[in-house]
Amino acid sequence: MRQNLLTLRAHRIVRATFILTAVIGLIPAGAAGATEVNACGQVHSGSGFLSADLDCSAFVGDAVTIDGGSLDLRGFTLTGGTGHGVACGNKSCKVVSDPPGGTITGAVGIGIVVDSANLRLENVTIDSNGRGVLNVGGNTMVFDSVIANNTDGGVGGGTIRIVRSMVMGTGSGNGVGGVKIRVVDSEVNGNLGQGVDGDRVTIKGSMVVGNGEEGIFGSERAKVVDSTVNGNGAEGIAGGIGNRVRAIRSEISLNGADGVLGHEGQARVSVKECTLSGNGGDGVRNTGSGTTKVVGSSVVTGNGFYGVFSTLLSPLSCRQVVRDSTVTGNGTDPDCGVTVTCADLAACEPPSIAGVTCDTSYDTLSGFPGTSWGICALD
Repeated sequence: MRQNLLTLRAHRIVRATFILTAVIGLIPAGAAGATEVNACGQVHSGSGFLSADLDCSAFVGDAVTIDGGSLDLRGFTLTGGTGHGVACGNKSCKVVSDPPGGTITGAVGIGIVVDSANLRLENVTIDSNGRGVLNVGGNTMVFDSVIANNTDGGVGGGTIRIVRSMVMGTGSGNGVGGVKIRVVDSEVNGNLGQGVDGDRVTIKGSMVVGNGEEGIFGSERAKVVDSTVNGNGAEGIAGGIGNRVRAIRSEISLNGADGVLGHEGQARVSVKECTLSGNGGDGVRNTGSGTTKVVGSSVVTGNGFYGVFSTLLSPLSCRQVVRDSTVTGNGTDPDCGVTVTCADLAACEPPSIAGVTCDTSYDTLSGFPGTSWGICALD
């Protein structure tokens, strides 16, 4: 008897599972707890999705508002009007695209705007808006996305993390601008202003190239690892007053001004296992009172003025350490030797060198034509 009851119960479970599966199969995709976004100006909470392209180019206002929740573009295009493409207010939101490539474009305002909340982007394209993404004071995370051709800037806000993404082609403004910025395995390319501008900036495994002003600016701290910083209009990597600039295993070349710049105050500069070549100014320049270090088989060559330059008039301190590196062939600018001394190593204190190949050295306090420190091959 007990065995018959168990068999009957098993049959009922199988039959119930079959019915539930059949019913679920009849539910339209996205209908289970999600809202279809199909009208300009629509406001939704929780999960929302596009089921087709949504053209709001003639709409006055924000195309879509997320009142806390998410929007899945599903590979479709949302075209904005006079306001923003997607407005999230002061509530956290997520904008994704499955399949990848969903696009937000055409907004006169901002592609996606959030006010001091969390924002997460995945597999989306934010293209040709007034500005790409703005999160005032909040946390922004961008994964596997493209932020391109936005007129007034790429990604802006408080804390920003960009991973496996591209930020490129702004008509004005910076590619990425915020307080704390981390860019990993990404490309920041061809923006009219600075490539990356923040208080505390970390760049890893990325390319920051062809931007109109500095490639990377960190007002308090800038760290660049395993990256390429080439062809930017001003300095490749620059720091503000009293900051720390570190470059490790990176190429910093063909920038319009200095390759690496530490600016005044207590600025410290460290370059390890890097190549700095063809920059219009100095290869490495530190006008602060902190130590300037070039170590670990670095190569500094073919830069416009000095290879490694350190000076500060008051207080007198410009410590320069160069180890196991090659610093040769700098001073390619026509003014070198005419109005500017130019040398591979230049400092107001004798540079400390070991295992170094260099041609000329120079005391930066001795004026033009200047006095050699007598530590390089041609001194």
